Amino acid sequence: MKKAEENVTNTKENNNLKEQNTDGAITQKNALISFTKRSVKQKALYTTFDICIIAMFTALLASSAFLKIPIPPVPFTLQTMVCLIAGGLLGKWRALICVGLYLFLGLVGLPIFTSGGGFMYVLQPTFGYLIAMLLGGFFVGFFTQKNKSLVKIFIVCLTVALIMILLGSLYMFTIFKTVNGLEKGFFECIFTGFVIFIIPEVIKSILAALIIYKVKPMLTKLNANKK
Repeated sequence: MKKAEENVTNTKENNNLKEQNTDGAITQKNALISFTKRSVKQKALYTTFDICIIAMFTALLASSAFLKIPIPPVPFTLQTMVCLIAGGLLGKWRALICVGLYLFLGLVGLPIFTSGGGFMYVLQPTFGYLIAMLLGGFFVGFFTQKNKSLVKIFIVCLTVALIMILLGSLYMFTIFKTVNGLEKGFFECIFTGFVIFIIPEVIKSILAALIIYKVKPMLTKLNANKK
């Protein structure tokens, strides 16, 4: 009798353990399904947000090319400032995609560069400034990722801006020498493509840093609310 009672007791305990394990497995499965649904929903929201903001800044880059003062050989535009802002607000990878998309659209024929578009635009003396923007947006995003100080953001923007226009002037010198066959000296290209733009780039870097400093916390908060 005792053995029979013990067997019945053990059977009940085993059944209870099986039910608990089953309930636990169901709970874990439901939690996993819920987590997966939230992850998919968040991914869709981020993808939509990324597409919209990248498209917006690509349009800004294109439109800023036509807000220009035609100073030969390099016109004065607001593109470097938009590039700096894109890097600070979008982050390094989205800024890289943004500028890359702009370059792609211009090179396939859309007249969104300062003097038109098309693949042969790579032979334009000013194309080096566009290539430099591809790197500029990335590095501003990289170095301002954790920097929240206005002064540090300004230093990053100004440093990157000066490097961009320096690279652009070197590209211009190369094109003048190898393609156009014009007698443009090295120091002349540095002066007309770099030196005369230093003060304007300082002003644009100040404006870009202020915009990044004010707007970036709002974008960060917007992303946090989606999680």
